Amino acid sequence: MSDKKYILIGDSITEWGAWDNLLPPHKIINLGVAGNKVNQVYERIVNMELNCDKLFLLIGVNNLGDGDRVEYVMKDYGKLLDLIFTKLDKSKINLISVLPIDEGEWINPNFGNRTIEKLNSEIKLLSKKLDLNYIKMDEKFLNYSNPKELYTDGLHLSEKGYELYSNELLKLL
Repeated sequence: MSDKKYILIGDSITEWGAWDNLLPPHKIINLGVAGNKVNQVYERIVNMELNCDKLFLLIGVNNLGDGDRVEYVMKDYGKLLDLIFTKLDKSKINLISVLPIDEGEWINPNFGNRTIEKLNSEIKLLSKKLDLNYIKMDEKFLNYSNPKELYTDGLHLSEKGYELYSNELLKLL
C-alpha cells in the first residue's frame, strides 16, 4: 500500500464508493455522507484534522435537489473552502465538478443538468480565482457512449459509473 493518504469528501456518491477496490493501492479516507449538503460538510469537518497528500471535494447535488439556488450553494461552498484552507495547503485541494444526472431516470422538478452545469461553471470560476485544481468530471459522464449504464437510479453511480469516476481519479493520485 502506498504511504500517501488521500481524502474524498462529499455525499452519497463518495460514501458509497468501494474506494479500497477502486483505487488500490492508495490509502483513501472516505468522508462522504449520503444526503450531505455543502453546509453539512462544513459542520462535519470543522473540528477535524485533514492531514493528507490530496483532498478531493465533490459536493452540491443535494443542495440543488432541495431547491437551493446556485448563488446560495456557492456562498456555502466558499465558506467550506475557507475552512479547508485553514487545514491544508491549496496545492492539495481538488474540486470535482458535480456529476450530471440521467434526467430520464431522475425526476426531480427542482433541478436538472442545466442547473448542475451552472453550478459547475461557478465552481470552475472559483477554482481559477483561488488557484485550485478543478476536475471536469461531468464531461466524462456526459460524453460516455451509454450514460444509462453509469447510474443505478439516474443519480447514484452504478459499478460502471464508479469505474469511470475512479479511472479519472487514478490519473491524479
